[in-house]
Amino acid sequence: MYHYVYRITNIALNKHYYGSRSCKILPKNDLGVVYLSSSNDKLFIEDQILNPQSYKYKIIYNFEDRKKALQFEIKLHKKFNVANNNNFYNKSNQTSSGFFYSALDYKWINNGEIEILVEIKEIDNYIKLGWIMGRLKQETPYDKITINKNGIIKRVKEEKIEYYINNGWILGSGISPNANKVYIHHKNLGRKFVPLDQKQDYLDKGWELGSNVSTCKDMIFVTKNKEIKRINNDELKIYLQNGWSKGTGLKANKGKISIFHNVLGEKKIHENELSRYIECGWNKGSKNIGLSGKKIINDGINTISVAINQIENYLSQGWRLGRLSNSKKQNRIYVYKEGVEKTIDKNEKDLYISDGWYLGRLKRK
Repeated sequence: MYHYVYRITNIALNKHYYGSRSCKILPKNDLGVVYLSSSNDKLFIEDQILNPQSYKYKIIYNFEDRKKALQFEIKLHKKFNVANNNNFYNKSNQTSSGFFYSALDYKWINNGEIEILVEIKEIDNYIKLGWIMGRLKQETPYDKITINKNGIIKRVKEEKIEYYINNGWILGSGISPNANKVYIHHKNLGRKFVPLDQKQDYLDKGWELGSNVSTCKDMIFVTKNKEIKRINNDELKIYLQNGWSKGTGLKANKGKISIFHNVLGEKKIHENELSRYIECGWNKGSKNIGLSGKKIINDGINTISVAINQIENYLSQGWRLGRLSNSKKQNRIYVYKEGVEKTIDKNEKDLYISDGWYLGRLKRK
């Protein structure tokens, strides 16, 4: 078993994360390959996956036991006061008795490849997505290391790595769809993900490297006649006097679509960003759809929930995905008879009543 203290650095923002780790494989084949930190900051983990070129991984020191590694981590956290230092991703200082937040509120889970700390209230959602309780057990087949050569990718056991390296193989998969892109941000215009060959053009126009718009902490949005801009707080009064309104005037998710990732959860993005996220392992739609194995469909009259494996049969019969629109619902009412409940068009009410149906819904026991 290996025990080590590490540092992860966002080289674009010069921001760090200090932590300690115990594993069964060489630390250099663990940190940044299998393990992306014990942080529960999903954005931090996501950015490492999307922008590996923006991060540097360093093994600070190897120790003979977990206790000594933890003690050294405590010293580093205390020295830099990482919990209150804006140059660090750490949200708390490690102490001899645990973190400052209650350890009872968090649990380790893993999906066989990545392990993360999550709040207890979120565990059920992860379990439904295939995660299991506990730290990552680095045994076969996960004790193998990914290597590549001339476009060929394979996983081999640690003891064979030296042989492959001597024969021209390289550590890692060699696949990084965003390796030639980088995040930039502007205090007035937000952030973008642009090709490296366009980076300098943007920098010359006042943009800065990195995805965190740290320069915007003292700025707010204002809008007027569909124009949106960011301004300094002390300029707000002048803009309001000239007919501007505070805020963007837009719904936060208007024009956006849902996507989900089995590790990183769910988020909303603009449709023109979809292809980039799909390349990085995201899926279109909501992670909540399908957790129960069902989807909502309608035939223009009725709305029902059916098993996913039956969807195609219904679609071939003219049903459509999704619920009825509100306008169609307004013209429908509930009726029931002999334990059966349905919705009908208001114009059919008299016909159903004459046939022994009752207005309203069934009483639930």
